[in-house]
Amino acid sequence: MNNSLTNSENNKIKINAVSQITGIPVDTLRAWERRYEIVKPVRNDGSRRLYSDTDIETLTLAKLLVDRGHAISSVAKLNIKELKDLLALHENKKELNEFKKPISINIVGNVLSTKFKYQKINYPDIQFLGSFNYEHELRSQLPSLRADVLIIEYASLQKDHVNEIKRLADDADVDLVVIVYGFTAQHVKNKFKGNRFLLRQAPIEPNVLVENILTNLNVLSTDKKEGENDTLEINLKSNAPRLKYTKTNLAFLASLESPLKCECPQHISDLILSLNRFEEYSADCENKNDEDAEIHEFLKNTTGHSRRLLEIALNRVIEHENIELLE
Repeated sequence: MNNSLTNSENNKIKINAVSQITGIPVDTLRAWERRYEIVKPVRNDGSRRLYSDTDIETLTLAKLLVDRGHAISSVAKLNIKELKDLLALHENKKELNEFKKPISINIVGNVLSTKFKYQKINYPDIQFLGSFNYEHELRSQLPSLRADVLIIEYASLQKDHVNEIKRLADDADVDLVVIVYGFTAQHVKNKFKGNRFLLRQAPIEPNVLVENILTNLNVLSTDKKEGENDTLEINLKSNAPRLKYTKTNLAFLASLESPLKCECPQHISDLILSLNRFEEYSADCENKNDEDAEIHEFLKNTTGHSRRLLEIALNRVIEHENIELLE
């Protein structure tokens, strides 16, 4: 890449703006450039990084792939066409899975290895390549024993294990790493982001774990909960669903301090509480005639359906952050 300034400085974008456009934190941007040379921004006279449109497109595509479980070390080597082609595979993943290629699995861990050995698995499209007591035993068999999925077991999952697991995931070149743990802390679980990692707490039965794996890989369809289908068809004249969360639940969520410094639970809870109030207000509005009653009923139901959409969103956030609601 030519590092000389060929355009005016106004045609280049500074790092803070790039961070906002791509969703990549500034510190991460610098690390990706330093370690992997994913892009090579030019610098102005004040040595500030200046990014081109091509840089931003590259970073945006890379971020999308990292969010889908790819290692930045492998993504950074690809050009824009290759990044787009790889992203297209994710978009077509459901169609690709219709070929029902057997899912191959390696297991590391004493208890799980024993359970999988002696319990019958109800899914015929699962192929177990190897069971190992320790990580080094699996490493000695790589790359010849390459699998789609790695299940790894920890009695106590600690922060020291995070980089160890990620290195093993890259070395084993797996699509999914399932981490089964006895005990851990939330801040450790927060280190495993993206679709490449699936965390489950022991004890868990092999068939349940396999079902979780197939669902995660989009091989096994699941019955979605009421109101959580991809395309919601809403009749605004119909009665809105009943409240999913009590006002006490919402007040509790609105007051939480997230360890991720993310205030989504608070903001969504406040929005739902506000919609609750307007729902009640619409129901209690004075009606002078039938037309007034009809419009207020419509407003109440519309607000209720809007509230339901946000309840679905809040439910996802609660599951993501493992929040336990008050009884």
